[in-house]
Amino acid sequence: MGKEVNIPIILKENGGIKRIEEPITGGIPIKKGLVFDTDKICLFDRNKALPIQTKVLARWPDNSIKWLLLDFKASLGANCKKILYLKESGNTLFNKNINLENFYGLVNKIKITACDKEGKNYEAVLSNPYLEDKGGLKTIIKYISKIRNKDKNLLDFIARLSFYHERKAIKLDFTLRNSKAAEHKGGFWDLGDKGSVLFKDMSIRVKLNKGSDIYYKDKIRSKLKKCDDVVVYQDSSGNKNWNSKNHVNRKNKVMNSFKGYKVFCGGKEISKGFHAQPMILAKDSKSGLSVAVKDFWQNFPKAIEANRDEIIIWLFPKQYNDLHELQGGEQKTHTIWFDLSGNDLDWIQSRLVAMSTPEYYSECGVFPYLTPSEKADKRYQKLIDCMIKGKDRFEKKNEIIDEYGWRNFGDVYADHEAVNEKGLISHYNNQYDFINGALLQFLRSGNLRWFKIADNMAKHVGDIDIYHTVNDRSAYNKGMFWHTFHYIGAATSTHRSYSKYGAAKMGEFDYGVGGGPSNEHNYATGLMNHYFLTGENLSKEAVMGLAEWVIDMDEGSKSKLWFLGNKPTGKASRSESIFYHGPGRGSGNSVNVLIDGYEISRNVKYLKKAEQLIRRCIHPRDEISKKGLKDIEHKWFYLIFLQALARYIDLKIILKQLDYMFYYAKDSLLHYANWMIKNEVPYKEVFHKVNIPSETWVAQDIRKSVVFDCAYKYSKDERFKERAQFFFDRCIKDLYCFETKYFTRPLSIIMNYGLIHDFFKDNNSIFHLTKKKYKFRNFKVFKPSGYYLYKIREIIKRK
Repeated sequence: MGKEVNIPIILKENGGIKRIEEPITGGIPIKKGLVFDTDKICLFDRNKALPIQTKVLARWPDNSIKWLLLDFKASLGANCKKILYLKESGNTLFNKNINLENFYGLVNKIKITACDKEGKNYEAVLSNPYLEDKGGLKTIIKYISKIRNKDKNLLDFIARLSFYHERKAIKLDFTLRNSKAAEHKGGFWDLGDKGSVLFKDMSIRVKLNKGSDIYYKDKIRSKLKKCDDVVVYQDSSGNKNWNSKNHVNRKNKVMNSFKGYKVFCGGKEISKGFHAQPMILAKDSKSGLSVAVKDFWQNFPKAIEANRDEIIIWLFPKQYNDLHELQGGEQKTHTIWFDLSGNDLDWIQSRLVAMSTPEYYSECGVFPYLTPSEKADKRYQKLIDCMIKGKDRFEKKNEIIDEYGWRNFGDVYADHEAVNEKGLISHYNNQYDFINGALLQFLRSGNLRWFKIADNMAKHVGDIDIYHTVNDRSAYNKGMFWHTFHYIGAATSTHRSYSKYGAAKMGEFDYGVGGGPSNEHNYATGLMNHYFLTGENLSKEAVMGLAEWVIDMDEGSKSKLWFLGNKPTGKASRSESIFYHGPGRGSGNSVNVLIDGYEISRNVKYLKKAEQLIRRCIHPRDEISKKGLKDIEHKWFYLIFLQALARYIDLKIILKQLDYMFYYAKDSLLHYANWMIKNEVPYKEVFHKVNIPSETWVAQDIRKSVVFDCAYKYSKDERFKERAQFFFDRCIKDLYCFETKYFTRPLSIIMNYGLIHDFFKDNNSIFHLTKKKYKFRNFKVFKPSGYYLYKIREIIKRK
């Protein structure tokens, strides 16, 4: 370490709970060339060095640390703030080995049980552990197994147990998965599919010591009450629209029985309420054990039960008035906390977040084009702030359709789809990478509301919106599902886009069915940044799975038409049509996700695949007039590809690879930017060319500003700078003309990309480049495997 290390780490307590030695995990970005190893890194609380555990998540090309994951403990008063500092000093890493004897004692008392739809019982125990991470403050042990009986397997599960030194706290992240493929007959993805698993209940049971006394509370900051046996059961959200059609089952019926939760002792109802966050304490003369479930009411139906023999955590409770269903390739992760000292667990519902300052995030170089929100354009910032403040904030939007329950919690309401039908059930499913936009706003503002939204959505997407199977076709396996179908209620398709109940309306919009996961809805940058900020393995696995999906869907030998040869299928680069492989949404998203995969893994295969797609879809000497880009309705999305291309160019600069592909990409970007100067106008001026004029079209103008800013960066051409300013101004001005400017989709777009122009206004950034001339190879029209077969089928359909 040559330069001084002095990174502020801020902790804010906003849950109204005093924190005592709370375990904290957080990722911190570090400037290039500043830190190469962790031997002398330490964390100071004033002049006191705190024990820390570190893990390198990513490195810069010069091998210095880019992302460092910290584990430490901190105490903090209710509603207080504390600033720690990460510095270079003596070696204060905490290298003691954790004594796992007590923790394995708990593991041996855990049993997992389930009951299928026919009443047959299944069970599992935690066996064959895998040491995923080991340190002096925290150790993570992973279990992968099945819930089964002697005849068959019911469901798969992954259990991660995090053990904390001297805290005697254990975090269990339990993922229940149906690894089967959905049948999706006719292109519909409804509940009740043959690939689904229906079951009556599923629970985690912990055996108690004999003579244990049972105490419970149903809400945080309430007093413990003693009871011989207790059940706290949350049947619905407890909100105004608790019985929303958002919660329909496979028969398109809402089965929730009552509003909120009830508490039973001795089989008799003793109290009730709306939002339960319960804790159970079992205590004997020698020890205590407290148990709580993170976000209990938000993930209804949920129950926790205790008697003198065991504590039962009903992740899918028997008390519910219906069977539970995990769709093919669907999973759900719950987080359960145990404390072997019987300490209060109220703090788990609003854990402390380790974060730095907006100024540091903007200066460290890890997040390109980031500036603190206080420097933002005021018109732009006013639009962004409404997402977390006032009547249009996301918490209020979610209450409209009751976007809660274990399958829905974390997603946001796609209110832009309900413009013609108030309360239409529509899910956003991370369209245009909402996760990344929320994280960027968190980093530039320091407002924890943004982090909470992004964190919940990342977990939802990682579980529900990704197809967790390898048993379907390669074009679907491990892919991401589209958002709810445009202007049509989700019905029984939930988060899987195409429902049989909307088939008739789909015909009105001239859309076909069959939409499972698709390259045109593949967003991983937010999941990548979520992993770097939290160390959350679920997000890392999602990114790597989505990057592999891009490769697999394009692999000819894995397609249904493998007999036609190993030529690429084109499914990674197509946009709107199997015949279009130019700059588009599908190709742009594929390139983006491959870069994400490379950033996390440094596996060069992802970068090489991204370069293959770039060469396939764009060329520095393209005859752009033949690309049909003036067909706004069907080709607007070429801008997404140009943004991905700019990101690729930035990466090549960081890697110091100013080679053939760098100049190929740069010249292609400038070629299209020059065309845009002559041909692009604000969308509001050409609404007569689109089917449904809306605020979203206006929001997409921000992409033009981004492309021009990046073109200016690599060309020093003042015309690009002027156009960037023009389209930024028009985007914001035109959005304010719409009463619907506060809808989810337009705000998601501008919160991702509007901040980029703020950077260029302040920095006047130009990349100084030595001119090189390459003789670029001629562009060949790409024809995917099965091209002629598709062509014949299309001709037959037309006839």
